[in-house]
Amino acid sequence: MVNVGSSGSELSRVGCPTVGSPGRANIMDNGDETNGSVALKACRICAADIPASARKCRHCGSYQGWRMIFGVTNSTLSMLVAFVAVSTAALPVYAKYFGRRSSFLDFAGVSTQGPQISAFVSNTGDRPGLVTGASLRFSNVRAEAGGLIEFAVVGEGGGFVVDPGKSLLVRFEPKQITMHGVPQGQHLTSARRCEVTLQGQEFNGKELTNIRPLSCPDAFTTLAAAEAQLSASKGGGRS
Repeated sequence: MVNVGSSGSELSRVGCPTVGSPGRANIMDNGDETNGSVALKACRICAADIPASARKCRHCGSYQGWRMIFGVTNSTLSMLVAFVAVSTAALPVYAKYFGRRSSFLDFAGVSTQGPQISAFVSNTGDRPGLVTGASLRFSNVRAEAGGLIEFAVVGEGGGFVVDPGKSLLVRFEPKQITMHGVPQGQHLTSARRCEVTLQGQEFNGKELTNIRPLSCPDAFTTLAAAEAQLSASKGGGRS
């Protein structure tokens, strides 16, 4: 039995927490006091004994309820924010090195000079592209009479390579003329539509065609010059 006037040391000796003592504070803050005892449970993270009603472990600082799934420390949160920032900044690099890479050829500025035609070719991709040839077609409404001139790239047997980011003037020379609906020995004299088809191959193997209109007077000038050049060469000419 303890006297009311007993000192704090005597109270401590018999196991009674005094006001302001650590034991009393923990009971008041983290648990329920029933008949002088506190119900305990093991922390889900560090397994230390904590009051059964505690929502957070006073030893390791981890939450005990549903918040333990989402609970992160300040340092972990800072690392996540830094990771997201770096990943966002690196997206263009990822796209460049891990995305689909190829060439993208664009044809423009078709013109004629004698038997040759020329065009500006731009490669906006990140891989080399290949210009393989061209053709000049003469068409009429009913397709009764028409013709086709096939061209090869000047000085390049298999095609002309356009490097990434480059724009070059590519020239084509005639290699074959085919006419339909025109008697042998006569010439095609009119056409309602004349157009140049430019041909290429992208780095990924995709075949590319680009059709450009051409004025028929220029087309007929090219046709006459091409017939003269092929007639003078061996194995060439009109078929």
